Amino acid sequence: MAEIRSAVPLLIAFIDLTRFAAQSQRTDDLELAETIEAYYEHVSAAVRAGGGSVVKFEGDAALIVFPAIAVDRGVETLLALKAPSTTS
Repeated sequence: MAEIRSAVPLLIAFIDLTRFAAQSQRTDDLELAETIEAYYEHVSAAVRAGGGSVVKFEGDAALIVFPAIAVDRGVETLLALKAPSTTS
C-alpha cells in the first residue's frame, strides 16, 4: 500500500547571482571559487537566521525553503539578499 503524505505549506524560493556567468568568464578560478564559497556562506547564514533552510546549491543557484511559520521572515530574508551589497 502506498504511503499517504500530508501537505506542508512552505515558502519555496530559487535565487542566483546576478551576471554570474559573465563574471565567471573574466575571473580567474581561485577568485571565482572564493566568491562562490563566500556566497554560499552568506546565503546559508542569512537563510538560517530567517528560519529557513538551503535545500541545495547548484553553481550560483540556491533552492531555499521556509516553513509556514517563518514566511514573513523568509520574505524579509529574500529581500535582504536581493539588496545590493555595500561591501565591494
